[in-house]
Amino acid sequence: METTAEQSELFPLLASSTTSRRPFREWFETFMEHGPLMTPKLAAAAMALSRQRIHTLINEGRIATVMVDGERFIPAAAVELFMSEERGSGMRVRPSFREKFTAAMRDKRSGK
Repeated sequence: METTAEQSELFPLLASSTTSRRPFREWFETFMEHGPLMTPKLAAAAMALSRQRIHTLINEGRIATVMVDGERFIPAAAVELFMSEERGSGMRVRPSFREKFTAAMRDKRSGK
């Protein structure tokens, strides 16, 4: 992905990227392409599933993932898609996905 003039203006470090900034640049480009990313653990909390079930769904190809610097992340859009299509006909998750996601992010920030 080429750095646009607007991105260079907003993120000056990105424009002059060097090898030491490669992980940031890779993460930033993935974020720009796929939107917000979650770890499997965070996705599991947001979807009210176990970490093991998330990995099973990933291995079955039912949840899309992206690799960034050797680590696997799940785009938030893939979680929302799974929740609306795959989980839509089954058990309803209460509270809503947005509430669970917000709570999971709050817990992660506070170190719980």
